[in-house]
Amino acid sequence: MEWREIDTMLVSKCIQFVEKEISDGKLEASRFVPVPELKESQAFAFYKAWRVHLVDRMIEESDKNLSKKFSNPTKELEDDIRYFKNVQEKERAARTDYDDY
Repeated sequence: MEWREIDTMLVSKCIQFVEKEISDGKLEASRFVPVPELKESQAFAFYKAWRVHLVDRMIEESDKNLSKKFSNPTKELEDDIRYFKNVQEKERAARTDYDDY
């Protein structure tokens, strides 16, 4: 599957939210950087460095996979809705099959 612009946008926002929660003292960075015996300040520094590198890699991957099919975030989200509905339909069909037994 192609990595898309919307994927980068949403993941980046989620990561920024987690970082803010850590900065505000609502979460501990060590929960996200599971390295034993790591000080909280080190865990937060690692988290921030990981975030920057991850987002850069996501942007690079998105640029590499840029296609006409996924030309803007709205179209990408519409594709997600179609994909989700197909998955739901398959799950419903599978449950119905099992109910017959």
